[in-house]
Amino acid sequence: MVASGVERLFFALWPSATEGQAMAAYAAHLECRHGRRITGDRLHLTLAFIGAVERTRRPAIEAMAAALRMPGFVLHFDRVGLWRRGGIVWAGCSGVPASAEALVATLRHGLGTLGLPFERRAFRPHVTLFRRASALERAAPPAVAWRCRAFVLVGSELDPVGARYRVLRRFALGSEAGTAYSD
Repeated sequence: MVASGVERLFFALWPSATEGQAMAAYAAHLECRHGRRITGDRLHLTLAFIGAVERTRRPAIEAMAAALRMPGFVLHFDRVGLWRRGGIVWAGCSGVPASAEALVATLRHGLGTLGLPFERRAFRPHVTLFRRASALERAAPPAVAWRCRAFVLVGSELDPVGARYRVLRRFALGSEAGTAYSD
């Protein structure tokens, strides 16, 4: 539970409906022991986890993101694996476009400039498909691509079933960079 006046935030790539359905269909065919499959409406790729911040800080976070002028890119998901610690079954990319790495670095720099916390682990682009899995049977890697033309600021609320996500604002990449719009 997050205190009143505080919200949990992160920046992410959110798939289009078609891309999300393709990833969800791939996950539906995986054979995992135990585990809870992540529903298609919650599939995303975290760029920068911020964590709990005062709601009054959100306008500065949004302004920082809106000012970015970054190119779009395509992510090719061609790997699948299990991180035993946490039981995370994930789909990932064997190659990461330089523009994706630059977006993450720029977001982290901007958050640091605002004096905000963010996760500092190395960027390992992945989409969580299952949580609490004890095993992943041999699986063909996904052949799913996401055309990344925008990134989003997401609010996260924890409940007994897991996290609930709400896209708070979208920020365009590519030729429309600098365009921000709310959902």
